[in-house]
Amino acid sequence: MLPALNENKKSIIIVVVLAVSIMLTQKRAEKYGDMLQIMLPVLAGACALANGNFGDFATRLGALQLAIHIPKNTLGDIPINLRPSGNTGGFPSGHTASATFGATSLIFNCVQGNVWVKSALVLTAAFTGTSRLEAEKHNIWQVFAGWIIGFFMASAWRKGSGPYGVLKQLANRRKKHTNKNDKIERSIS
Repeated sequence: MLPALNENKKSIIIVVVLAVSIMLTQKRAEKYGDMLQIMLPVLAGACALANGNFGDFATRLGALQLAIHIPKNTLGDIPINLRPSGNTGGFPSGHTASATFGATSLIFNCVQGNVWVKSALVLTAAFTGTSRLEAEKHNIWQVFAGWIIGFFMASAWRKGSGPYGVLKQLANRRKKHTNKNDKIERSIS
């Protein structure tokens, strides 16, 4: 387990990593969006690991990937799935969903009290979406759907009531049941 960091140190790390990433990225909006859709979830994963809730984070990230890729690959050439170029696979914007998921996860788990860093995270997720519009990779509805999906996957089922929480509760029940059976067998022997 990583040493505990207070919220100020977490905020500083997040801001520094984002600033360095932006400085090292090719100077085009599309490239910034490409970088942010990776860096925000990576930072959120590191925060989840440090906070001891990486299992929940990983489950949410997996669900996010399904929510992104199932529609892209099953909607075919219906209008909502067409990119501005005419190619399919545009719904939803995966870059936007990933960046929003990362930013929202960081807000909920790392920087709850720091309004400046929270604001910066919201703006980075919004920037990622607008970079997809500027690059003509998605239309506004595909980007909007990405924002909704990313936010939902990071914020729904909080407090252990989501898929990971349910799986964890089932595992704990099984463990208790197994321990109870072991005690009964020992008392009989």
